Order: sequence, then structure tokens, then C-alpha cells
Amino acid sequence: MLHSVKPVSLTKRLICVLLVLALMAVMFPLLGAAYEEKTGYIASDATPYVNVRKGPGTSYDYAGSIYPNESLTIIGEDKASDGYTWYNITYSGGTGWVRSDYVIVNYDYETDPAFEAYLDEQGFPESYKDGLRQLHAQYPNWVFKAMHVNYTWDESVAGESILGHSLVENYMPSSWKSTAPGAYNWDTGEYIIVDGGRWVNASREIIEYYMDPRNFLNSNGVFQFLEQSFDGSIQTVEGVRSLISGTFMDTSSIDYAQIIYDAGKSSGVNPYVLATMIITEQGRTGSEMVSGTYPGFAGYYNFFNFGAYGTTASQVLNNGLTYAKENGWDTPEKSIKGGASQYAEGYVNDGQTTLYLKRFNVQGDPPFQHQYMTSIYGAASEGSTLASEYTEDIRKSALTFYIPVYSNMPETACQKPTGDGSPDNRLSSLSIDGYSLTPAFSNDHNTYDLVVPSNVNTITISADTKNSKATVIGTGTVSLSGTLTTCVIKVTAENGAVREFTVNIAREYVDDIFTNTYKVYGSYIRGIPLGTVANTFEKNLVNSGSASVIDSNGNPKDGTLVTGDKVVIYTADGESTYGVYDIVIMGDVSSDGNINISDIIKIKNNIINVLTLTGTQELGADVNGNSRVDVGDIVKIKNYIIGIGTITQ
Repeated sequence: MLHSVKPVSLTKRLICVLLVLALMAVMFPLLGAAYEEKTGYIASDATPYVNVRKGPGTSYDYAGSIYPNESLTIIGEDKASDGYTWYNITYSGGTGWVRSDYVIVNYDYETDPAFEAYLDEQGFPESYKDGLRQLHAQYPNWVFKAMHVNYTWDESVAGESILGHSLVENYMPSSWKSTAPGAYNWDTGEYIIVDGGRWVNASREIIEYYMDPRNFLNSNGVFQFLEQSFDGSIQTVEGVRSLISGTFMDTSSIDYAQIIYDAGKSSGVNPYVLATMIITEQGRTGSEMVSGTYPGFAGYYNFFNFGAYGTTASQVLNNGLTYAKENGWDTPEKSIKGGASQYAEGYVNDGQTTLYLKRFNVQGDPPFQHQYMTSIYGAASEGSTLASEYTEDIRKSALTFYIPVYSNMPETACQKPTGDGSPDNRLSSLSIDGYSLTPAFSNDHNTYDLVVPSNVNTITISADTKNSKATVIGTGTVSLSGTLTTCVIKVTAENGAVREFTVNIAREYVDDIFTNTYKVYGSYIRGIPLGTVANTFEKNLVNSGSASVIDSNGNPKDGTLVTGDKVVIYTADGESTYGVYDIVIMGDVSSDGNINISDIIKIKNNIINVLTLTGTQELGADVNGNSRVDVGDIVKIKNYIIGIGTITQ
């Protein structure tokens, strides 16, 4: 028997479909809705770290910290009540949420053969290329020019490490602050204020980080390398207005946007750069330097802080406003236009054509001077602010970036130090049971020698730290092998700063292997006349067996001996090695086989803590024989060079 089926109405069908769709919308996330995962990293200008939260927003509990340039994977995102988009991430510290504007998302790209050829033509090292490839994929019209610096990486960092050249604020992590002589008081544990009541000398590690262009080859950081010229087709009054929105210049009483734009046009400088500089110098809320009401200087303004220096805030203000008064800057417009003109004439037109070069004058003559600011993160901060004004439409333009390239750079980008706490990595004592070190222990001396009888097989090293929060490794009982054993005692401060002490322990030979031609001191050989060639030295060194000289890289040596060369002593049958000794030519600190002005520069830089001489170079620098490197050594070498003194080998 057939049964009739009542048809379901269209309305009911539609309701069912909607119910199913609604159910799917609820269930799909529970079933693991696909989110297209992305990789990225924390922006290089995030200072000094970014908080990770347990949920999307600052109302959620703290879950950890993630540092600039640290890699991450984005597994989700959400819009928080504060208006920001937050990314759900996984990283080395676990999982959590961070604000999206702190994250640089890696951009997928395919290799562009023409761009690869261009990078090679420009001479960009391999370590620059991945960042540039991603930028090229995002913004194919951008032009990247390699600016090859005439100084090595170490020379440039040393130049910026001279006391007073590079500063950080005193509240920054201790690993950002220098402990060089004149920068830190080891007795009180206080950093010495250099400028403005709060600025202290920066550590070499943080200087390396901010000087390394590879840390900023992303869509925001790269703007510190932007060429600064005025371009009316890109830069507009409204663009300036947007940039200064929410700052003290966002006011109806004075049209700061128009003034800044006109100042840029007349000086030939990008007005966005000028606005960024003002915000960096005066802060978003302004300062007394631009209030026009500071006692004694009412009616005067200094928007770019020209001439503003001093160890206290009042000195900075007085000097800066004195400069404004001398230049007749009695209105904001005069100060902005006058300052822009001086900036163009003194910096941009003089070759400091980017924010980076304004901060790190590595192309000037003399180098490392005439720098607009001492803040080590000044260029990165201004670059980030400047980038915020370049919308995606503007970024489609053919912007030009001049990116410094140094010779002898580290293979990978220098990392930002993160340690905090006490920097004290000194020892109160260093000793070897039953023996005396040469020279006597001092925290200012890194290398020591000890000679023990040939039948001694072990020694015991003891060391105590000055600070209870510092740690030391390398102490205890040490087994001696062969004729020479090198021991390294490593002291790590609470903030991670490391200081190393090296002890070279030589066992005396049973037989009289050496001639009396040269002097053997533990693991070193001295008494070698300047200009001695390797084969002559090898013939005259030992009574039995043989000797072979190698350079510091381990290659056979056949030319003139220099400080840092090594000599290998073999047994008479040539089957085994007695030991390896370092060659010291007194006065040859730069290891070129000569005694000249370069040796004086090395010693000077050691004294002012721009570089640290160790090992053979430290011994070769002590030409006056007082067991330390000091001004007396400079005088002795200088007298030798001009022919009124001698240096004993």
C-alpha cells in the first residue's frame, strides 16, 4: 500500500538549513577551525622586551617576556577591548598573546633572479639578503643601496664606544650600561651620569646591536636608512598632520603641520623626518625647551634641541635655550624653520643623509664625531616613528634606502643583551695552591703564567668572587698534560656579563732543550730582535729536537716574526711534541712585525676601554715592564719611534 508523503514547506527547509549552519558555526571552532599559521619575530625596536599575556589584552595575567628579534609562530588572533589586534603565539618560552604591532610577520617570497643579481652587484653580504628579499617581495619598487663603510666593524664599534659617544637611560637593564673606567663606580655600584641627569654610557653589546643594520631590515626598522630629501609627490601637509596627531603640536592655535612642511620644503629635508625628530627630542607632550615660559628665557624655543647638553636637566635647558636666544628663535615657527635649515646644512648636506648616519657618523671625516644625538637607540626610535606615517599607498613608491655595510662583520646579526642585576664579575682572589702567579693577581690583568716542576701532574685553582651573586667556573683540581696546560677561569655576573682569566701552566723540561739565545717565560718566548725571520729563529731556538713556527691561524711561517706567532717544539726523533709556545715581540702590539703609531693606538684604546688587549698583545704592550698596560708604555714606544729611546726584547 502506498502512503502519501506531505511535502516540507520551503520556509521550514530554510529554517533547518540556517539551524545547521548556526550549529556548524558553533561546532567548527571546537573541531579545530583552521587558522593559517604564520611565522615572524618581535620588532627590533621593541625596548627592552614585550610582555606575553595569558589572553588577548593587558587585563590578562602576565605569562612571560619575549625579546626583540626572537622568532615566534602565530597560531591565532583576536581583537581586544583596547582596540588592538592580539596574536596568539608559540615561542621559546611557551604560548601566550602579544600585541600585533610589536610583531613583524615573515613575508613569503619567491626568488627573483634579477633582484639577486642586484644584491650581488651592490655587494650586500649573505647575512643581509634574507631581510632585503622579504622587503623586496613586499615593496618591489623600493631601492636598496649598499653604503660600504671605510672602517671595519670592530673599528666602528670601538669609535662609538668612546666614553660620551653612546648613551642609554640609567633605568635600562644593566647589560645595556658600560662598566668601563669612567663609566661605572665599582666601589658604590653606581653608573656615572653623563647627560641630562639620567643618561649613562652604553655597553659595547648594546652599541653593537643598534649599529648592526641587519637587525632592522624589516618594514618598520628599515626607515632609519631612508634617504631624507624632500619629495612633494610623496610628502604632504596632511601627512605631517597625521604624524603629529595626539602630540603637543596637535593644536588649533598654531598650524604646526604647515610650518613643518614649509620648513622641509625650504630646507630640502623630508618634513616627516623633521616632525619625527621634534617628537623624539621633545616627547609627545612637549618639554620646557618648547614651552616659551622657562625662567630667564621666556619667549624662546628650541624644537630640535640644538646646543642642549649638560650633566643635569637644568644645564641642558639653559644651554639649549641660550642657543635659541642667540639665534633669535623667539617663535615656534622661527625655531622650526631655523633648526631645519641648520640640520640640512650641517648634517644632510654634509653626507649624513639618513637617520642612521645622523646618529652613527661612520662616513664622516673625522669619523664618529658630529653626531646629532648620543642616545644609542635614537635612530631606531626615529625610524619607527617615521615608518608609522608611510601608509601602504605611499610605500608603493620608489623609496630609496642607504644601508651601511661594514667589513669583517660577525657572521650573524648581533643580539640585544637582556641581562639585568649586578654587573660585578670581579674576583677578590685567584690563586694556585703552593705556587705564586706571575704577575701577582689583579682584576685588571687577564693572563697569568706559572712554571711547575716536571713531575707535577695536578694543581688546584682557587677563586672567590667579590659579589655573592656572581658565579665562577674553571676552579678546582686540574690535571696537567704535556708541557703546557691552559686554564680559563670564567666569572659571570648576575646580569650575565663575563670576565675571563687565563692561567698558562708550564712544566719544566727534564733536559735542557732550549739554547740561551731567546728567553722562555712559561708559555711565552721573548728576547727576539725585531725583524727576525722564522727560519733563523727555528735554527737557534733548541739544543735538541727541532722547532717550527706557525702563524696565529696555524699556517707555516716563513717571513718576519710578529707578536702572536707560535712555535712548536718537537722531540729529536720528530715523533712527538714537547710543547707549543707563543711569540712576543715587545712593542709589536698590532702584530705586524713593526713598532709604530698603530701600536700606540692599540694601547690607548685599551686604556680607555674601547678594546681589551689579552695574551701576547697584552704582554707585548707592557714595554716598561711594570706588569700593566698604561701611559708609560705609550711614552716608551713614542720615544722609540722618534729615536730617543730603546725597547728591550
